[in-house]
Amino acid sequence: MVNNRINQSASTATLSNQAYEYIQRWLVDQRWGTDKRISEQQLARELGISRTPVRESIRRLVSEGVLYQVPSSGTYVSKPDRRQIIEMYEVRLALEGSAAAKSAKVMKPAEILKLRRYAEEMLSVAQEFRATGDQLMHGERLQRFVTADMAFHRLLLLNADNRLALKIVTEGHLRSRVFGLWSHERDIHHVAWVWLAHARIAMAVQQRNPTDARRWMEKHVRNSLNDTLTAYAHQEESDAPFAQALTNATKSAETMLARRNNAPKAETLTT
Repeated sequence: MVNNRINQSASTATLSNQAYEYIQRWLVDQRWGTDKRISEQQLARELGISRTPVRESIRRLVSEGVLYQVPSSGTYVSKPDRRQIIEMYEVRLALEGSAAAKSAKVMKPAEILKLRRYAEEMLSVAQEFRATGDQLMHGERLQRFVTADMAFHRLLLLNADNRLALKIVTEGHLRSRVFGLWSHERDIHHVAWVWLAHARIAMAVQQRNPTDARRWMEKHVRNSLNDTLTAYAHQEESDAPFAQALTNATKSAETMLARRNNAPKAETLTT
């Protein structure tokens, strides 16, 4: 069993950051489903710290849109709607396209080498995946592929030297992973296309071609949006029977309650 307990001798700010990282990891690992209530007290007990840093880390995740709070009820894992997904990718389209173009102008050779290595890692994982004959990528290979993908995007944003853009896009990536949208339909066609886009972006940056770097990044983000919306539609379809059953059960309960309230009251017996 993994030891989740945190060193209590650290400062409150450090404890809050550590608690944030633990909770973020649990969310990404789908420890809690959407609309699942999260207990501050239980988290504090599992981490071996007071509720104050846990509360601060939760407040931070609420501000990032990953969690939401209901007064007198508790904290829950958010679930995005279709419009939120589109808005998130529209922001990424603008910010990451600009970051790729700027990086093509200013990125140092050592950083370009890192960028290429992330793309090469994605290719290596894709080749391993193809050799397995599996229909969808999953498990350790999926984790390696996504980690290299995220590192690639983060490196471009860091070199663009815009802290606000880095914060916004990083939070967008986190929301995608927490909502489960990052694991959509990764068949060999999807994986090959994602690698190709990253390889072309890296090549454009190396060749100091900001136009191509922006064009390939924007093409990649648009395709990711389409794939995500497809995955979201599939999730909605799979949730539909449960949602309908819940609606039917609620209506039945309301009907029974209405009948009970409208029933004539029994006469009081007198002696």
